[in-house]
Amino acid sequence: MSKIRVLSIFSVLLISTGMGCLSQFTVQPSEGGSAIDTSQEPLQERYTGEEIHKRIGGFEFTIVPVAVYKASVLVICIKYYNADEVDELAPIDLCVVWGKLAKPKYLQHFTCTQTDRGCRLTSRTESYLDDSYVGTHFTNMHIIPANETILEAIKRIKGDQAIVLEGFLVNVYSGGAVIWETSLIWKDPDSGSCEVLYVTKVKIGSTIYE
Repeated sequence: MSKIRVLSIFSVLLISTGMGCLSQFTVQPSEGGSAIDTSQEPLQERYTGEEIHKRIGGFEFTIVPVAVYKASVLVICIKYYNADEVDELAPIDLCVVWGKLAKPKYLQHFTCTQTDRGCRLTSRTESYLDDSYVGTHFTNMHIIPANETILEAIKRIKGDQAIVLEGFLVNVYSGGAVIWETSLIWKDPDSGSCEVLYVTKVKIGSTIYE
């Protein structure tokens, strides 16, 4: 998981790289209230809670929460993974933006692509946003659904859709070794710059899933 910047006056290249079949069932969502405001910064607070254990195939994963997290973001790219047990644990990556970058007049200058647990945001024309601003209002998230309802909800998300994600930023271990270590800051350009998010609640439009 890394974020590499190649910047010039008219181009921004930001890369974040890292490291299930959907069950059929009925989702029972609840109705949310206000519209989703993607202009705000994500809320994050250090947290130490109980470990979460998940067994997939022959692998035992230990998920360790390190921060409570809530973000209202615009999804610009989605990628699914299903090659191994790690992919079953975290089957979806979301590339998201917020703040000014989520506004169409700025975002229209960029193209988003995702490959191999990474997200690339490339400028096509001058966006009139400072390079450092773009770099701190864009990230790739490895999504670990807390349950099947959350998995179903995440799979309903479309590109260019505003959502609210709540849960925990986590580190993931298996066999006594760390598999993923979440980022806890927005300005990390090197290894560990993706957020590993254990999602317990999702708001899509006016509907809340948990």
